Amino acid sequence: MKSVLNRKKPRINSGLKLIMILLGIISFLRKPLPTLLKRKVPVQTPVKTQLFPLTSAIKKTGFRNLAEQATKDQSIKRELDHLTLQLSRGNLQAGLGTPGHIDGTDIFYLRGRNGGRLYYHKQGSGYQILAKSGKGDNQDQVINKLRTLYKR
Repeated sequence: MKSVLNRKKPRINSGLKLIMILLGIISFLRKPLPTLLKRKVPVQTPVKTQLFPLTSAIKKTGFRNLAEQATKDQSIKRELDHLTLQLSRGNLQAGLGTPGHIDGTDIFYLRGRNGGRLYYHKQGSGYQILAKSGKGDNQDQVINKLRTLYKR
């Protein structure tokens, strides 16, 4: 039998390494999960090609307050931005499909699922945005004002 005195003592260095590893694991586990999962991945921005020139007459025609009222809701604002982008690409079927038409005028409007409405008419080789509204908020006010301003 070997005596207890002849047993090898553990090295201090290996003990310190073990403590350092344990402290590293503990500090790693204390970090919130989102910071552990963050990776720096380059984000590619989509190419926004504008085929048809867009102009805006919202400020000129007095629809600015109504447009600001409609874009208070962030989902409608995002939807109107998307409809504007699609209109600049020439997509007249954006949103809910066939664009609406205001009777007695040359004004059409694109409708979004969340209630966003983008009013425009053809001008030269592009389109002119006349107004923006929300479905339940101020759609009737905008349509009535457009009818009076742009009657044929």
